[in-house]
Amino acid sequence: MNRLLLLYLALLLTSSCEGQDKIVRDNKTYRIAFWNVENLFDIHNDTLTQDDEFTPQGEKQWNRYRYEDKLKKISKTIQAVGGWNGVQIIGFAEVENRLVLSDLTTKTGLASTSYSIVHKNSGDLRGIDVASIYDSTSVELLQTQFIEVKMPALERPTRDILHLNFSIEGRSLHVFYNHWPSRYGGKSRSEPKRIQAARTLRAVIDSLFNADSNANIIIMGDLNDHPEDRSVQDILLKKDTTELINLMSLLPKNEGTHQYRGEWAYLDQVIVSRSLRNGANGLNAVPGAYVFREDFLLEINEKYQNVQPNRTYLGPSYHGGFSDHLPIFIDLRLAE
Repeated sequence: MNRLLLLYLALLLTSSCEGQDKIVRDNKTYRIAFWNVENLFDIHNDTLTQDDEFTPQGEKQWNRYRYEDKLKKISKTIQAVGGWNGVQIIGFAEVENRLVLSDLTTKTGLASTSYSIVHKNSGDLRGIDVASIYDSTSVELLQTQFIEVKMPALERPTRDILHLNFSIEGRSLHVFYNHWPSRYGGKSRSEPKRIQAARTLRAVIDSLFNADSNANIIIMGDLNDHPEDRSVQDILLKKDTTELINLMSLLPKNEGTHQYRGEWAYLDQVIVSRSLRNGANGLNAVPGAYVFREDFLLEINEKYQNVQPNRTYLGPSYHGGFSDHLPIFIDLRLAE
């Protein structure tokens, strides 16, 4: 690899982390995060799901060493995302069950924290779910709702949308964690499934706004669509960028959370209600959304001469990295 490319990559990695280093947090600031962790399976075969490839005898040869190494890498990343003050709430995509979350919070560097687990098995055929852990000493969980996204007949079931209602020092906060249907089979064929997910979520959002027009709402997750795609722009936002604001539209266009054939895209998104931008209901999103782009999560992509996420698998081959997605987060501050 030539020296100019190495210099370019070094500058890119440095600049991608610079903004995050300048974030000032105190005990009035709460960090909310999301990460698609790329197939966090245990090593046991579940006869009710299609998880056979993630077993010691399966195609991926997923053994205890690889499993425990991935747990350590996820723990390291969460600790790095949180810094000294930690991550108060984090959602995940692609976790198999409650056991992997229990191992994550009790058998890694997170064991000294006070994380509680929210998880429910969804109808996904592979057995991957949306879940969350939260710091029970700093936020209070008031209500949990697993929202089923009903697919048309003969279509594969998808993951539930996880709705968590928290109290942060008396301020109500609604967090929705998502993992919408993939683009498998092509965008045009798969888009109706993501539109259905968007409609399902929007119906719940509308009910919250009907009860309180200043409801504090955060929508986070792997939407498998871009911010400008129909599911997001037309259905979820209803072409209105004032009631719900997609914070990813404020980030650099040449970056993203996921890379496909050398092209970065913001498949993982943060969308907030208007009240979180103006602090009208006790909480304020300051100053916006962030993609966590530390260099240990990235590696050189020689083919496309840029950087890409450091993945656990490259196709069927074990690569030993972290995930094919980068984490995202937002900071909330108590309004004065």
